Amino acid sequence: MRNDRAKILRRLPHQAGGNTAFKIEKVGVSEFDLSDPYHLALTLTWPQFFVGLLVVYLAINMVFALLYFAAPGTVTNWEPGSLLGAFFFSIETLATVGYGNMAPVTTYSHVVSAVEIFVGMLLTATMTGLVFVRFSKPRAKIIFADKAVVRRSDGRTRLMVRIGNGRMYPLHDATARLTTLVQRGGAQRAAFPLFGGLEAIARRYVLVSAHLDRDP
Repeated sequence: MRNDRAKILRRLPHQAGGNTAFKIEKVGVSEFDLSDPYHLALTLTWPQFFVGLLVVYLAINMVFALLYFAAPGTVTNWEPGSLLGAFFFSIETLATVGYGNMAPVTTYSHVVSAVEIFVGMLLTATMTGLVFVRFSKPRAKIIFADKAVVRRSDGRTRLMVRIGNGRMYPLHDATARLTTLVQRGGAQRAAFPLFGGLEAIARRYVLVSAHLDRDP
C-alpha cells in the first residue's frame, strides 16, 4: 500500500505551542490519482492544469509526428528525415488549420491525418469542457480570525471563532459545525485520536460559539 499524505494534512506541525499535535496520514491513497483523470484535472491548480495541458498537447503531436516520420514521402513539401517538419505538420493537422503548404498524398498519410483530426476535435472539446467547469465551480472565500477565544460564560467554558466573507457582500443564512480532534486513553491504555462534534450554541452568526466542557 502506498503511504501518501493529503496536501493540507501534510502541513500540520509536529509541535504546536510546545504540545504534541496529531499528525494525520492517509494510507493507500495518492495525491495525484491518475486512474481518475477528471477529478485530477478539476483539483489541480491553474499552473499545474496548464502545464499538464501543454504536456498532453505536445505528446499527442509528437506521436503523430513519429508516424509521419516513419513513412517518408507521404506528405508533400516535407523534407524526408526532418522530424521538426513532421512535428509542425502534425500541429497543423491536429488544429485542422491546413495552411496548404504540406498535405498528405498517400493512403497511409490520409488515414493518419484523419485519425489525428478526430483526436484534435476530441481534445478541443474536452479541454473546453474542463476549463468551463473549473471556471464555473463556486468557491467559498471564508476568512477566519487569527485567534480563537476560550472564555467562561453562564458557568460553562466556550470556544468562540469569528468568521467573515472575504468578498464584498455579507454572509447570509450561514451555518457552522465544529468538530474537535482529542486524544483519549489513560495510563493503562494507548492514546488514540478521536473525532467528536461540539455543541454549537450560535450557528447562524459570524461569531461561532460552542461548549467545551462536555465529552465529544
